[in-house]
Amino acid sequence: MGIEISSPCLDFPTQQQLDPKSGVPGPSNMGVTQGASKMFHQSRTAPNPAHPSNISLQPFPPSSPPSLDNIMNLLYYLEYGIMGGGVLLWFFVAFGHGIWVWLFRSILISALSFVGATVASLAQRKLEREVERVRFDMHRQRGEKYAPPTPESVEWLNAFTKVIWGLINPDMFVPVADSIED
Repeated sequence: MGIEISSPCLDFPTQQQLDPKSGVPGPSNMGVTQGASKMFHQSRTAPNPAHPSNISLQPFPPSSPPSLDNIMNLLYYLEYGIMGGGVLLWFFVAFGHGIWVWLFRSILISALSFVGATVASLAQRKLEREVERVRFDMHRQRGEKYAPPTPESVEWLNAFTKVIWGLINPDMFVPVADSIED
């Protein structure tokens, strides 16, 4: 009872197998225990799965590793620590020897704190850019790996146009054709 696909190379049942006049219920009328589970495998994306030529179904490079977040947080803490250390150093060193010494020490400590925090921030940005460069290189390698057997195509656009074109009423174009003829 039910429809079984005899050939493993078929993606979905043939028209004869789904013919309502055959007396055999189709997959929408069968329960899971009646044979629908034999027709369609759960690992497929749809009854008519996308063919392997669809590049979107090929594996993507991984996102940034979780350990990178820990390193980025440590660099943020380093920036805050440098700025906080500069404030503490200024508080304990800058006062007590006159206005010119205070001004010189204040400028020196704030400049060193700013430079230190900027260097930590630049190191963080460089690390982020390097990780993105590696990911882009992985994307490029993925594209080169699947390029000959799976060229980039507009299959999705063709399918979309086929569906939309069937919905368009041809009578809508009569006024346009009449205006072109005049």
